[in-house]
Amino acid sequence: MKLVELFQSKVKSLDDLGTMFMAGAIVLAGLGGFIHVNVLVALGLASFGGAVVTWGASGMQRGEMPLFARGVRLTERVDAVLARLWGIVFIILGLSFLGYGILSIFSPRSPIPAAFQAFFATTQGGGVTWLIGSSVGMLFAVTLIFTDNGDGGNRVTQLLSNLYTRFLGLVLLVVFIGVAGVSLLQIFFPETWTSLVVTFLDKLGLP
Repeated sequence: MKLVELFQSKVKSLDDLGTMFMAGAIVLAGLGGFIHVNVLVALGLASFGGAVVTWGASGMQRGEMPLFARGVRLTERVDAVLARLWGIVFIILGLSFLGYGILSIFSPRSPIPAAFQAFFATTQGGGVTWLIGSSVGMLFAVTLIFTDNGDGGNRVTQLLSNLYTRFLGLVLLVVFIGVAGVSLLQIFFPETWTSLVVTFLDKLGLP
């Protein structure tokens, strides 16, 4: 009972729980690396995944992410939407680390199933990887576009002060949309993509 009461007194929010997971990850991974016990390192990785999942869930629940709340304001209309989208990204990323850590305990030599390795070694698998990365990149770009760093009350002054950040966001958005387009081509038309790559390399005189 005392342990439960201590836990309740220390953990009052999902962010606190995430911090505890992260502390456990650092201790487990550090200790496991020091004494060369792979199981502890895997548990540390799983604990890190738990921390990321918890922080993502907290962001979705509150409609804001601490990552953006400190010194960076987002336009109110999209603040909650972007926070929840980042929450989803954090949860998926955390689950990936959590799953990898757990699988590493039971299969330390090859935690990723052979079927997954074979798929992601193909053109379509590579396209899926690039599509996931470009999706996160587009979310980051949109966040930059709507980010508001201005402290003044004048809207014109705030717009000018954030012009560089928003322009960078627009450039990144165009780039990541292009990457996403290439990814979709790799996924749904892998033979066409391979043919285009071969033709391009041939024109450059490369093997």
